[in-house]
Amino acid sequence: MNVRKTMKKLLTVLLLSSAFTLMTAFAAMAARSDLSYVPKTMTYQITDPMTTYAIPCDKGGKILKSSFKATGKAYAKISYNYNASEKLTYITTEPIKPGKASVSFKYKWKGTTKKYTFRFVIEKYVCPVKTFKIGTRNYTSAFKTDFKKSISKKVSGKVNIKAKKGWTLESIAFTNNGQYKEIKNGTKVTLTKDAKVMASFRDAKGEYSTLQVAYWG
Repeated sequence: MNVRKTMKKLLTVLLLSSAFTLMTAFAAMAARSDLSYVPKTMTYQITDPMTTYAIPCDKGGKILKSSFKATGKAYAKISYNYNASEKLTYITTEPIKPGKASVSFKYKWKGTTKKYTFRFVIEKYVCPVKTFKIGTRNYTSAFKTDFKKSISKKVSGKVNIKAKKGWTLESIAFTNNGQYKEIKNGTKVTLTKDAKVMASFRDAKGEYSTLQVAYWG
């Protein structure tokens, strides 16, 4: 018996088996709907003016209208609508007052139908930031009643963000043309159309809040 030859065959079988397993796993991941990656429970904040949160569905996916049911209507208005320009359906939630709400529905995508349930915790907005600057522009006051600030002019400069007492600055990110990159305080950025700077904070209870300055053009 040629032990070396036998071991070589066994190793080849194992490698092929491992490759097949990985290919199967990647194929399964590729076949999963985008909704499968959305957290089952999400926290939405009430801001001034009122903010609408949206969960995008897959292109080509369809929500079965008769199955769409929402609870907690006193706390949040939940619906879905189709964006023709993006060819996407969005599940939208408009917070009303602190409480809990949920939505369940059947969703058809790529020949299969699956039921989804998402739960929402509606909370009052609490400002977590002490300083939020980009270059010489100071946006700190904009976050007293809202987590987002929209701008329509190009802004360039170093990022300077600090957390308010009781909060910790967890991360800073810069997105531009769909590219996401984590950055540090002191990094120079330039905000042009569709670019934004986001800062994530966490309090002692483990609650998270994310602020953003976005250039919508």
